[in-house]
Amino acid sequence: IDARMDKIVEGKRRKLYGLTCSKKKMKKQLDSDTSVALEKIVINRDELFAREVAKIADLDEAEQIIQTHTAYPWAEKDDIKEAVWNYPSTEKQNFRFKIFEDLWKKGLYITQGEKFGGDFLAYR
Repeated sequence: IDARMDKIVEGKRRKLYGLTCSKKKMKKQLDSDTSVALEKIVINRDELFAREVAKIADLDEAEQIIQTHTAYPWAEKDDIKEAVWNYPSTEKQNFRFKIFEDLWKKGLYITQGEKFGGDFLAYR
């Protein structure tokens, strides 16, 4: 609500002045007389903010989203271990990688094929 307060105040001013508040009409430029009249309308932002916050219903515990961290979220830079990438090192691994890369670039969906006696299963 706080981030959108300017738009909320503008909409309240338009509503009090009797202008329609549709998105399409909000984008149109107003003539100078109307814009001066809108600026003269005084709206207390703090009071309006309090009213908008009061409209928010309290949530039951079952409806709330609670963040549960699966890892310590404030890890220090020294705590993070660098990952070791095992690139294809043997000729067989390099050959399998080239086949995988070719199938992937052709837009195929690739899964493990060991269960069926192959290296990959490729789907369109």
